[in-house]
Amino acid sequence: MLDLVKADRLLAGRLIGRADDGLPDSVSVKMRGEDGREKTYAIDNERTPMARWLFSDFGRPPLDDGPHVRRCLDEVRDLFLREGLEWDTRWEKDD
Repeated sequence: MLDLVKADRLLAGRLIGRADDGLPDSVSVKMRGEDGREKTYAIDNERTPMARWLFSDFGRPPLDDGPHVRRCLDEVRDLFLREGLEWDTRWEKDD
């Protein structure tokens, strides 16, 4: 659905109930997480990062570099696995 909205601004306008056939100035989607927080994304004008993970919760100390890198690598491996891709450990670099 997202690809359709990005490809066809008129469709995007119709989906949000725009009465005329003009192109909308912008299209955005608001998402609400299980914790009740809301985030609004501009469609076809996204800023990176599109995804983010909470590594240390409010009031907890941030992860040191080593644990942070390990946690990032674990998340990337999980994403690759979910998408049916294979993670190549040669991409991991230890400086």
